[in-house]
Amino acid sequence: ILLLNRVMNYETVVGLKSVKGKKVTRIEAPKKEKKASAKAAFEKELITEVMGYAPYEKRALELLRNQRDKRTLKFLKKRIGSLKRAKRRRDKLNEIVMQTRQ
Repeated sequence: ILLLNRVMNYETVVGLKSVKGKKVTRIEAPKKEKKASAKAAFEKELITEVMGYAPYEKRALELLRNQRDKRTLKFLKKRIGSLKRAKRRRDKLNEIVMQTRQ
């Protein structure tokens, strides 16, 4: 753990030449979540309406209809690549299943 901290807090030389440059510590900026614009959300909704769902989404919907939430999450994580995105997609697909049941 100490080795990792040393690597992150190394000094960088800024300037024309490394001899004349000023030593500074690099600061990592926090990553911000981007909110999708209304136009982009509308386009996504329109494409889904016209084209239907992707094959992996169809399978996830089928798993959710059979109350296999944990298995759905595992499946979506494998396909999407991120647990956070998989949870978000599962919630979105779960809402669709609830709407179809009513």
